[in-house]
Amino acid sequence: MVRQTRPRVTIRHMTEDDISDVLAIDRALVGDRRVLTYADPVESYIGGSLAVSWVAVVNRKVAGFALCRVVEPGLGTVGGAWIELIGVDPGAQHKGVGKALIDRLVDYCREKDLQQVSIIASRHDDVLRQFFGTAGFKQGDAISYTLRLEQ
Repeated sequence: MVRQTRPRVTIRHMTEDDISDVLAIDRALVGDRRVLTYADPVESYIGGSLAVSWVAVVNRKVAGFALCRVVEPGLGTVGGAWIELIGVDPGAQHKGVGKALIDRLVDYCREKDLQQVSIIASRHDDVLRQFFGTAGFKQGDAISYTLRLEQ
């Protein structure tokens, strides 16, 4: 039996130079339908200050990202980090890249005395639900309300 070793994953702050790699990974995961919502990712910030967003590098190539922002306390919430978007290149999945991103974000939040990390995911997205459950996330108190409009 051949034992596969996990690649060395380096996590660093995202820079503007990483945006094209991040969008390419996002496109590989969900196609053009979500990417089109980010007309100008730098201006609209895919999550706030780039200093709170991270990329995972494997073999000198961006293999994953976590686009995050810090949320101030208010409206019944505590301060913390909000994950706007997370993704791992399909060829780098199941190799510890996503876990390394989450671990770095959690360490950052602890360094900044933030109290929680949050993300919204579809209740039908079994992959994300399993990933975040394995990472220790629990379902929060917020409920999403939607009003569907007739066309």
